[in-house]
Amino acid sequence: MPMKFTNATLKDANSIARLHAESWKQHYRGICPDNYLDNEVDDDRQAVWSQRLSNHNDKQIVLLASGASDSLCGFACVYLAHHKEWGAYLDNLHVSTMHHRKGIGQALMREAAKRVYNYDAQSKLYLHVLKENKSAIKFYQKIGGRHIATYEEVLPWGSRGEVWDFMWTLDQLY
Repeated sequence: MPMKFTNATLKDANSIARLHAESWKQHYRGICPDNYLDNEVDDDRQAVWSQRLSNHNDKQIVLLASGASDSLCGFACVYLAHHKEWGAYLDNLHVSTMHHRKGIGQALMREAAKRVYNYDAQSKLYLHVLKENKSAIKFYQKIGGRHIATYEEVLPWGSRGEVWDFMWTLDQLY
C-alpha cells in the first residue's frame, strides 16, 4: 500500500485522538480499567492531542501516515533529544485496526528514524510499552528492538504499571 507521510497540524487533532483512543480500547482492554476505556479515553486523548498540537514544540514530530484516499492509517509522535543517552523518544505509534499487518507500523518507524537522523545522526530511538501489551512487544522485537529497561510508572488512567523500554539505533530502522 503506498503511504504518504505528512506532519500533523492542529486540524488533525480530532482524527489522531480518535485513532489513539481506538487503539487503546483494542489493546488495553484488561490492562486498564474498563470505566476509563468506556467513558474517559476519548475525552482524555482529545485533550492531549489538542494541547500537543496547539503548543508548538521544535523537538516534537507528529507524523501521519495516509493511504490513497488521504484517510489516516496511523501516526507516530517523536520527541527529539529527549534522553541524553537514548536519544529520541517515540511516545506514540498507532495504526488503525483496519490497516494492521500491512507494514504501516514499520513504515512509520522507518520515516520517524529518518527524521530523527536529519536532526541528529548519532541519536537512537527508544520507547515505553506496557509489559502486558504482548502484540506491541512482539512487533518491536520483530523489527530489532532491544529491551533496555524495566520499571514501574503511573499510567494515564491513574494506576501503576510495569513498563518496558525498547531501543534501536537509527540504522536498524531505515
